[in-house]
Amino acid sequence: MTEDMNPPRPITHAARGLEADDIPIDRLPDEILGHIMVLTVWRVDFRQFREVGRNPDDWTRLCLVCSRWNAVAKNTPSLWSQVSFRWAPAAFDSFIKRSGSCPISFFAIQDYPHSGKFQHHFLVELHRIQKLCLSWFPDPKTKSFFFRTDNSDELGTCLMAQFSWRPLPVLSELTLSHGVHDSEDYSALTLPNLPNLRRLNLRGICLAVSRSKLIIHFPKLTVLTMTDTLTKMTDILGFLSLCPALETCRLTRNCEVAQGYDLSAPGEEILLPKLRILHISAFNRRSLEDFFSRLKYSTFADVTVIMRREDRELVMTTLPSVLYSRITSTPYLRISVDYRWRRVDHAIGSVKSPRYALEFKADDGSTFTVTFIEWDDLYKTHFALILRRLTELDLSKTSSVSLSSPTMPSRGEIPNFLYSCPNLQTLEVSTQEGDKVLDSLRYSSDSSGNVYWPGKILPTDPGTSSPARIETLPLVPNLQSLDMTDSTFSPDKLKDLLISRLELGDEVHPLSVNVDYYPEYLDSFEEAMDNMFSSSHIADERGTTNSVGESPVSDQAQLHDDRPKVTCECASCMGKTQEEWYNLRWSANA
Repeated sequence: MTEDMNPPRPITHAARGLEADDIPIDRLPDEILGHIMVLTVWRVDFRQFREVGRNPDDWTRLCLVCSRWNAVAKNTPSLWSQVSFRWAPAAFDSFIKRSGSCPISFFAIQDYPHSGKFQHHFLVELHRIQKLCLSWFPDPKTKSFFFRTDNSDELGTCLMAQFSWRPLPVLSELTLSHGVHDSEDYSALTLPNLPNLRRLNLRGICLAVSRSKLIIHFPKLTVLTMTDTLTKMTDILGFLSLCPALETCRLTRNCEVAQGYDLSAPGEEILLPKLRILHISAFNRRSLEDFFSRLKYSTFADVTVIMRREDRELVMTTLPSVLYSRITSTPYLRISVDYRWRRVDHAIGSVKSPRYALEFKADDGSTFTVTFIEWDDLYKTHFALILRRLTELDLSKTSSVSLSSPTMPSRGEIPNFLYSCPNLQTLEVSTQEGDKVLDSLRYSSDSSGNVYWPGKILPTDPGTSSPARIETLPLVPNLQSLDMTDSTFSPDKLKDLLISRLELGDEVHPLSVNVDYYPEYLDSFEEAMDNMFSSSHIADERGTTNSVGESPVSDQAQLHDDRPKVTCECASCMGKTQEEWYNLRWSANA
């Protein structure tokens, strides 16, 4: 046996440089082992825990590993600090006992058989509750322990009174859920005295700001979610004025209840400098106007506005005027129409309903999104109305537009919309009617803003019959990139567009078109491009006439760098040689 094959000598404590009283690496201190147990058991956060109601089997397994693990687990209070009242009474009694004096988290549902046990523990352990999640369903036959729905409940026992009367500095996360989705029932909650609250999630809760002299502030609240809320806009704004550190705000109105009580809410400005995400849904126009006129937030915030079904006929006129500056100052605009599944009353299944989304993105990456949901199937008409409304605005700063819809309007809405974007440089289209977009790009406009089909002839004087061509300008002269990858269109329409731009010469910017055809369409595309460059004679700047098809395409590619080009990135084209690649991607000098 050679020297290299000799087995290694055992490494002693002296060789390791360890003293006799050092702890070996394979035996962790009890504190570290207990911390690892906590991370293993509570690997999901409290929000996920309250949804799944995890069974305490994980704790039992830890205690049965060995006697040392049993002792470490029982002497680690934070391991037992989250209690679900879905468990048997013996389980949560043991958890509360072993948690000692450390902050605890409660999850409870009123209609569970152990809700009475929760009431006892809640009143006793209220001072050390760190996270609390409560869910209940209204029952007119029984009194509500959680909230008063009438004057029959005693103030000293209902949870609302406990939150309002005494400060709870330990509580940092509160989730309250009442009833079912879109229910007309609700519970009222006065402003809780929680100075260290960081997350507040309310569903089906009507929050009432106290009018007393005692004003409770929430300096650490960063996340606010109010779903199916019937809270008046006045109270919502009053509550937001007490949360200067708010970063995420999601407000959703109950769509099934009339909102006639939402009166005007004038007042002073509310500053939220740290706000980054704002989502407001199903509020009427008056509420939106008051909300955005008083709320002042950072321009870096991402804003989403979802319009109510009752406002679908008014389209974008329901938007508050204060938001138009946000629309007209962003360079990126995306209009998309898709479908989502929604439930229908008295129906077993769900139906597809069109959803309209307008996304405006600024240079800093912040977005402003407007969504119209649950409209009828006349999405062609509604899409046209949206384009008409945008045409009335000043979109001179818009340089990139994305249109995504199964169909496109056909009554001049697209040309007029493109005219309102004179500095448009990038256009991305995803539709099954791409020919309408290609035809719209060939339109021109006169000095008065009227949009014409190319080469339109009109008499110069009603008393004469001599026609004259109207002096027009290209509709989008600065357009540099057209992406039709996800669209269906005719190759002849694309050929006509490229020829029309070649004829304009220096009046337009060179255009790059990206397409992606299925194999069955590739032959017709190649044929159309061959016909284009073999039969089109175009005049250059010096007035001479040259046939683009007379010289090899590879020579033209070397002579001209700024040229409109058609790019096909299908699998068959990517495997071709350089010469074959140029034969499929013809280029010409603009």
